[in-house]
Amino acid sequence: MKRIIFGSAMMLAGIIGTALLMAGSMMIQLPINNDRTFIWGLSKYGLDYAFYTFIIVAIIGLIIGISEIFSKQK
Repeated sequence: MKRIIFGSAMMLAGIIGTALLMAGSMMIQLPINNDRTFIWGLSKYGLDYAFYTFIIVAIIGLIIGISEIFSKQK
């Protein structure tokens, strides 16, 4: 049960961090109508590695939670 909660919290932290980086990189470009994406904004400020790290944290949390759920069923 502790690992399920830990995995869920890790996944939530990764998703929230990813969402904050995506929203923060687009907030600067709101008044300007251009074709640049949030990935361009992240790489401009050097936050692309943090973005990838948050995605990896979310995936690891998902794997921990799912593996613990399936191990409880056996």
